Amino acid sequence: MREKIIILPTAKLPEWSSLKIDVFWNCASFQEMEPDVVRNYLRLVKKMEPKGIFIAASPGGNYAGPWKPGSGNTKEAVTPDIFKECLKDDFSLHSEFLSDASLMPPADVIAPGQLIDLV
Repeated sequence: MREKIIILPTAKLPEWSSLKIDVFWNCASFQEMEPDVVRNYLRLVKKMEPKGIFIAASPGGNYAGPWKPGSGNTKEAVTPDIFKECLKDDFSLHSEFLSDASLMPPADVIAPGQLIDLV
């Protein structure tokens, strides 16, 4: 039997949240969302009961200081702590590795090159 890869637009996620999946993959879109939107998104993903979740996102999100209309950035930063908070009861973090120092937020948020392995 051939397996399926389903690519969903965000707006369709509520319609598909009863579908059971093996892996959820998100690459570079959570950083473009506000924290409450990410939390809701992950709530819907958890309903799909994935065996694994992969998230690739800039650790400080798309936050570039106080928001102004037309600024193109988010009002609040989406940090790795949001993913951990939302998923901690159902998933264990295998690894978190930040490799691109140009994408690092200020050192008080997370240290450049920090590697955390919680397995």
